[in-house]
Amino acid sequence: MASHNKTLRPAKFDFINTKGHPFVGVTWHIPGSKGNSYEVDMTSKGFLCTCMGFGFRSKCKHTLEIARKIVPEDVSDL
Repeated sequence: MASHNKTLRPAKFDFINTKGHPFVGVTWHIPGSKGNSYEVDMTSKGFLCTCMGFGFRSKCKHTLEIARKIVPEDVSDL
C-alpha cells in the first residue's frame, strides 16, 4: 500500500461502496497530467491518493478515475 498521511479522509463516491469490497488493499499506479505518477489505494473507508490535490480536497481526478473503472458501466454514469 502507498504511503499516505494518516490524517487524510478517504474519498467516498455515492456509486461505490468500498466497505468489504474485494479490491480493498489494492494500489493502482496512475500517471499524472504533468508526467508524475501517483498511487491510488482502495480502503474500506474509500480511496486515498498520493497527489497534492487529494491532500487539499480529499478527492481528486485519480481516485474518481479508478472508482469509475471498477464499477459496472450502467452505474458509473450516475
